[in-house]
Amino acid sequence: MMRRLFQWPWRSRHIIEDDVDEEFRFHLDARTAELIARGVPPEEARTRVTREFGDLDEARRYIRQIDGRAESERRRRLFLDDLQQDITFAIRKLRTAPTFAITAILTLAIGIGANTAIFSFVNGVLFRPLPFPRAEQLYKVWSANPSAGLDRAAVSAVDLDDWRAQRSSIADMGGYFYAAGSSGVDYTGAGEPQRLTTLFFTPGFFPTLGASPHAGRLPRDDEAVRGGADRVVMLSHEFFQRQFGGAEGVVGSHLTLGGEPYEVLGVMGPEFRFPAPGVDVFVPMSTIPDHAIPRLRPVRILDVIARAPAGTSELQLTNEMHAITTRLADTYPEDAAWSGATVQPLREAMTGDVRTALFVLFGAVAFVLLISC
Repeated sequence: MMRRLFQWPWRSRHIIEDDVDEEFRFHLDARTAELIARGVPPEEARTRVTREFGDLDEARRYIRQIDGRAESERRRRLFLDDLQQDITFAIRKLRTAPTFAITAILTLAIGIGANTAIFSFVNGVLFRPLPFPRAEQLYKVWSANPSAGLDRAAVSAVDLDDWRAQRSSIADMGGYFYAAGSSGVDYTGAGEPQRLTTLFFTPGFFPTLGASPHAGRLPRDDEAVRGGADRVVMLSHEFFQRQFGGAEGVVGSHLTLGGEPYEVLGVMGPEFRFPAPGVDVFVPMSTIPDHAIPRLRPVRILDVIARAPAGTSELQLTNEMHAITTRLADTYPEDAAWSGATVQPLREAMTGDVRTALFVLFGAVAFVLLISC
């Protein structure tokens, strides 16, 4: 009795199966009773009935499919009829109270709009894959000073050179110096002087990320070290469009940066926005003179990224980095306290400071939508 009180208005798959089985039993029993009434023994009557009906299992499957399709169609019609009635009723009620209708529509619009905007942002920051090939193999690496309680310090250019030279299982690694609003270079010789937001990179930066240029080519390692032909520059796609109107003839030309000519090797694609949007040009770190940023081990300014080979775990990468930093600490007195390294997947490193805040914000606007509804 209680089961009947709480049934859905439509038949589920199990109910359809039970109904079909019950109908088959009814017909089998009725035919058997008819034969018995004619004087056929009960066992023979059941055998004859089974033979008359043929393959009962196949018949059950066929009838269940027919009933299932019919039930789905009935359910669809009921839903559309109910929806039409609800919409008609809602419109009629809202027309009688226009102030309430406008308020309700605006409230829902604000709630839905806020959720859409925040979800788009959260999706782009937390869920969308990084725009690099095999991004799951990318890691951020920091210097660590256990005695001082520092586990995420920047890396010196000299230490990074040693890390790259002594790595064994790490596929590649590179560093960069970028400070929003402060790392820049003066661009002259083309109208009004401009201060370009600049990322200074070391050898291995572009190969580690697996980046590909939109036009031209990437710098070679020998074009990013002192003593090499390091007066080269890569343009961001945004700067390329803004300054040169997308004319690829700029590749191979020279820009005057900091009073010196730099050859334009290439243009990055529009998807390359690492480590942040707004970078105009990418220039070798080796072009920064010692009087500006000395190349000394205590001068730690670089962010470092590494690419692990496929199948290499974060623990394996951490163990290798600890082995390298321990050797350097034993070799160089100025590195004696810097005997460790911290490794973290690049995506987590990029979103770690805002991940919790974004989830809280998304939960808050979802709650606002719930209140609106």
